[in-house]
Amino acid sequence: MIKKYKLNMKIIELKGKEILRAYDGDQLSEDFGYSCANFNVYDFYGKKSNQDNDLEMFDIYIENYRNISCFVAINEDTNKIIGRRMFFKGNSMLNDRYYNVPVEMGKTICYMYGYYGERDRNAYYNISQLIINRYKKYIIHTDSIVLRDGIKDNNIQNFFILQIEKMNFDKYPPTDFLYVCPDIRSFSNFKPNKEVLKVIERDNNKKGLKFEQAYRYNPNKIIDTNYKTWGDKWDF
Repeated sequence: MIKKYKLNMKIIELKGKEILRAYDGDQLSEDFGYSCANFNVYDFYGKKSNQDNDLEMFDIYIENYRNISCFVAINEDTNKIIGRRMFFKGNSMLNDRYYNVPVEMGKTICYMYGYYGERDRNAYYNISQLIINRYKKYIIHTDSIVLRDGIKDNNIQNFFILQIEKMNFDKYPPTDFLYVCPDIRSFSNFKPNKEVLKVIERDNNKKGLKFEQAYRYNPNKIIDTNYKTWGDKWDF
């Protein structure tokens, strides 16, 4: 679906392989800005950068058509993407009988990832507003606030565990502020441990579950990194 705005801009929700467009340097505007997730990017001298990401890391986006999409703003004069924002939709895995969460376990919740692109207020606003308008019937988490009915709700704690359909991949894209647990096909914005992890294991009839940083996560090796998310300072 496409919605057009003034200033020769249109907003599109990309799904499946189309999501690659949002990371392809050949389709991004010159002023899009840096992102370690982009590919086909060039340095200041016009030479191909060594930042040529393995496209396999996008498989999780491509194969979770029902759960993951990317909203992009396109300058219609240049046909270049000037901004993007990833969007996740899946089942809540936090047990509402034990925790003060606004959605029953197994019901749909959403996560609106941060904005990347040109410092264009219209692009940021139009992308964000289309996401909110399209999915406001669900609780929408962001990195800083939670939206209920499209409006900020200070009474909802910003913690979630969101389950998608497929998470059995060898490579993962750079995804700031999230953790992954492939065994239950879930993203979270904090690292569950102790009592929270015990409840999750009991609810899913699994033992030894671990939530690892999603940033370039590779299940086949341990990556030595100092990369931290905001949830690392909390002890759950």
